[in-house]
Amino acid sequence: MSSASAVIAAWSELWDSTGPEDRAWRLLSAADALGTHDLGAVRRAYRRAIEQALPQGFYLRNNTFYGPAGGLRLVAGALVDDAGRTTLQLHHDVLEQAVHGPVGTGADAYFWQIADRHRLSADGLRLYGDWTVFTGETSPEASVRTALALWGRTHVQELADSGRHPIEVLSAALLGQFGTEDDVAQVAARYRTALAAVLPPGFALDGDAVYGPHPPVEADVKGAVLSVDLVAVVAAYATAPRELLTAQQVADVIGAASADSARHTLSRWGVTAAEYRTEAGRVQARWDGDQVRTAWRSRPGRGRRTQLLADGSTGGKPGR
Repeated sequence: MSSASAVIAAWSELWDSTGPEDRAWRLLSAADALGTHDLGAVRRAYRRAIEQALPQGFYLRNNTFYGPAGGLRLVAGALVDDAGRTTLQLHHDVLEQAVHGPVGTGADAYFWQIADRHRLSADGLRLYGDWTVFTGETSPEASVRTALALWGRTHVQELADSGRHPIEVLSAALLGQFGTEDDVAQVAARYRTALAAVLPPGFALDGDAVYGPHPPVEADVKGAVLSVDLVAVVAAYATAPRELLTAQQVADVIGAASADSARHTLSRWGVTAAEYRTEAGRVQARWDGDQVRTAWRSRPGRGRRTQLLADGSTGGKPGR
């Protein structure tokens, strides 16, 4: 702390708490989040964020703020500038922004941005990082979308040689638009399985974040995440041999009463046979398994209620 520094204000003069740690406790308690967040980690992170947000020449020591004293003079026991403004009047906005975040963030919103990096899972596991911490993407699915588009654009010939993609898909790949949401879901499922296999013992990917032991342990979680070759996962999926289904197999997939019913349903959905084979003197159609499943997931009449029944979800919003 410079000799040209002066006391601006004690924390309790500005906020209804004794310091950053007390404010953290109060906010977590009010939100009934003491059991869902690592209180000690939140307290430390909140104070550290405030200290780092203060401009050069400003300090938070214990629970008192200090700031530049150059050009100030002592009048009636208080330091003021030539216009009679006190250190608090001069620097109030600086302190507000350090404690409550940039203008427009919102006091509580800024705190929760910090606190939620230290959430605990339902099993008491500690948050070791959201997906953005490890990759810069918002979720594994977002990473997959990026990888699909890039791989498709740069490996169109391999897509064509695989024989499992129609000309429309190859044209989209050339434009960097390879991969439907169904593709994303299928690749992401494989990607998440691969990630689960390489994370350190006791760690798990839950949604878009990695949780692990609490209290925290030293572990190279980011290294484990980055060790999975997403490009290889995409390539294996994009060029895998195409699954061809008989009419009866289609009926089993979509829940049709019979092979004939499955044929009529596919026709109504606009799904045509991928190839025809002659077996026992009869021509037999075969349908692309991926196209069948995609059409089934997006079938007419599949509204919100159908989605809820199929997914087993309730539509309720999770709490903090």
